[in-house]
Amino acid sequence: MSNEAENEKYDKNEQTEKEQKSQQENDFHTDTRHSYQKKRVIVPSITAVIFIVAGIYFLIHSHFYQSTDDAFVEGHIVSVAPRVSGPVVELFVDDNKPVKKGDLLLTIDENDYAVKLAEAKANLEKAKSDLKISQ
Repeated sequence: MSNEAENEKYDKNEQTEKEQKSQQENDFHTDTRHSYQKKRVIVPSITAVIFIVAGIYFLIHSHFYQSTDDAFVEGHIVSVAPRVSGPVVELFVDDNKPVKKGDLLLTIDENDYAVKLAEAKANLEKAKSDLKISQ
């Protein structure tokens, strides 16, 4: 019986040692897995936060600032053409200043037109006098 008791004691000790080794290995793997799993959560989270912050920054920046690579800008263009030509004497509006219909934009030099008017009046008087002579 002492031999059997020793064998049982030996088997129990062996099982206890195996259980302890198994427990130590499980603890080792559990610690390694936990730190690895933490990295698998933390790194993508930080990356996502960086992308979100960068996206918000570029969204705000693009809302307030315009840029162009080809130097073309869209806008509403209205053609303004005078009825007469001539040199501009005075300008009453500044660039990008809003104007309303009927606002005076500029003054054109009237000397050329005064000369043409005087010439036309002279031609009219000549035609009248020619008409009186022929009658």
